[in-house]
Amino acid sequence: MIIEWISLTHGLLYYYGVAGISVLIDKVEQLTGQDIDGLEFIKVMSFAEDYHGQVELSGYGLHYHKVFNASEILKEQQKRQGTDYIVLQRNSY
Repeated sequence: MIIEWISLTHGLLYYYGVAGISVLIDKVEQLTGQDIDGLEFIKVMSFAEDYHGQVELSGYGLHYHKVFNASEILKEQQKRQGTDYIVLQRNSY
């Protein structure tokens, strides 16, 4: 379960660059069919951040480690609020 959350979150952030915690929880719930406790998810991602170093937790939510300006990506995402996130399948990443 935990490894699955981490793998899916890494894949989502590789694709999106940056996303809020609630968006990520919603996407991981959709992909796994599990109900995820927000605090547990944050705890798991915090440990994953320390161990794997692929994602970073910040005031913007979580972002992929190669994203240098998460605020700019969020601004671009907000300009396109009418555009929903792409529907990804579990084997997409």
